[in-house]
Amino acid sequence: MPHLVKKIREVVFRHLTAILRNDGVSAHFILLHLLSKVHTRVDDVDVGKLALNLIGLNKESTSVFGTRLSQTFKHLRPFTNFMPLTLEYLNTTSLAPKKDYQTNRLIPGVLQLPADSHLMVDETQLESRSLNSIEIENTKLLKKSDRVSKILQGGNGSGIQLLFFSEGKSNIVSSDVIVPFQPSFASSEIQVTEELEAWIWYLATI
Repeated sequence: MPHLVKKIREVVFRHLTAILRNDGVSAHFILLHLLSKVHTRVDDVDVGKLALNLIGLNKESTSVFGTRLSQTFKHLRPFTNFMPLTLEYLNTTSLAPKKDYQTNRLIPGVLQLPADSHLMVDETQLESRSLNSIEIENTKLLKKSDRVSKILQGGNGSGIQLLFFSEGKSNIVSSDVIVPFQPSFASSEIQVTEELEAWIWYLATI
């Protein structure tokens, strides 16, 4: 079993390294990020959480590598969401549930996610200008998105995994680890094929 686990880990790591154009450091931390899970809470600290901020990206590079990672994560994680953080998005999207008084129904919010969901946030699209009240409120919710998600899960959920793409250190959420993205020459991608189930098992059980 240890040999099998090691082999699967190496394959997953090689795949992540390939889609990140041989940035092994970023691939290593993304793998740790995928394996992270909140086990318990001690003095307001979530033990096991690894919110990751990948920096050194712009709109163009995020459109390439963010898309690649998002596609890979959707294969490996049952609930993966990608948030293009623009001012228009902040101004028009409900992050938390809200009441529609005309229909007397509760409209779900973006952060109303199942336990162990994965949220990738592209902060490179965020423009610099003064925010209106709606944008400020959504920014506040995003700053405490993991806590909000737990509350919406009934208080007993494990929250969500957060991966932020940004040019510099994220101005929205405090991350546990900040990793500079440093891709090199192009490399061929390893296709997610017959090994997919083994990858899912590895990430779910290790």
